[in-house]
Amino acid sequence: MPKVDLNPTLEGLSGSLKKDDKFTFRRTRKGRGGKTIYIKKADMSKVEWSPAQKSTRGHFGEAVAFAQSVLADPELKKAYDKRARRKGTDAYHLAISEYNRVPKKTAHSGR
Repeated sequence: MPKVDLNPTLEGLSGSLKKDDKFTFRRTRKGRGGKTIYIKKADMSKVEWSPAQKSTRGHFGEAVAFAQSVLADPELKKAYDKRARRKGTDAYHLAISEYNRVPKKTAHSGR
């Protein structure tokens, strides 16, 4: 893949310029240089998700909803912020992590 140095004003960009744009700006991880890249969007319109994938996506959606509810409650947010600082993360990601640790019964994993 060719490498192009972007103008410094574009270096912090992420996302698409237009809603129906076929390309997007994406930031790579810091371990990979932390660069901004311009890539073609993946066409996921014809993908058929398996039941296990649908279940996992649904479970993650529930985890996100839980994390958002934690952030919406000032008392819970304060408690999560305090614990998150000790663990070196933030309240949102700590809430998602904790939600995923609680055993749930799912069709594909039997948890």
